Amino acid sequence: MDSEISPLLDTPREQASQGHVSGASSTDDEDPCLKPPVFTNNLSKPPQERYAHVTPDFTHITTDLPALFNEICLELKPRFLPMWFIRVIAWLFLRHLSSREHTLKLRGFSDVFQIPMYLLIVYNILLDLMMSCTSGGMLIDDSPNSPPRMMHFRALDWRRFALRKLLAQYDYVEHEGGPVVATTIGPSIASILRDLLFTRLIDVTENVSMLLKGGCDYVAVKLEKMDTPTAYVILCSGRETIVLEKDLRSARLLRSMEFITVTNHDEATEYLTDALTTEASRDVPVSR
Repeated sequence: MDSEISPLLDTPREQASQGHVSGASSTDDEDPCLKPPVFTNNLSKPPQERYAHVTPDFTHITTDLPALFNEICLELKPRFLPMWFIRVIAWLFLRHLSSREHTLKLRGFSDVFQIPMYLLIVYNILLDLMMSCTSGGMLIDDSPNSPPRMMHFRALDWRRFALRKLLAQYDYVEHEGGPVVATTIGPSIASILRDLLFTRLIDVTENVSMLLKGGCDYVAVKLEKMDTPTAYVILCSGRETIVLEKDLRSARLLRSMEFITVTNHDEATEYLTDALTTEASRDVPVSR
């Protein structure tokens, strides 16, 4: 699934605020990281011009971002590599995206903010990395007086607060003043789970005790058939951990009674990567 590619990325739906305006909306006493600005974008405009109205709200932030690139590179690169070499490599290999339309959007940002294209692409990659979350379940046997239990674990870290300030929400219209045809705002997966757990979405003819008896299986089966935002859902009962790779109208269930983990990609992509690596290795001639 493609998302809008821009240095001012769409926020996760769990963080989305309500309503939409043509300019940024926030108050002085609100944390901009908790309630990011909301913009309306006209899809009838050329890709390079769609985000021009965003510029005034972020110019004061983007001027500091080249320093952020240097800071991260200094932490990660080997000491013997000079910074100028890293910048040249980034300029050579990060000049465009696979989508021509997305590339044009970034070029529009690059022209307005006077930031090199490779830096904007790097920021998108960094946001994906910094927003990642590793979660899952593990069988723990830490007491001789009780049986082993499945425990849920979660590792979420965001160390670059400068990138948080670039988060934004977008509503899309097909012409100026037209109705919103797409938006980053939607019911969060958390609110749907709360509805399931408190039985508000359970048919009145069903026995509520099924929720208590079925546990994770009951919730997983219900959630699998519902229309929801895309998400990775981890359910842990103490005996078993279930992972749902949830799409809009379907879900893929993975389960384990010993160990399972999930991050921000589908398991199927791992097999695809392995297959492509294997296929590529077959094409490489072996020197004797």
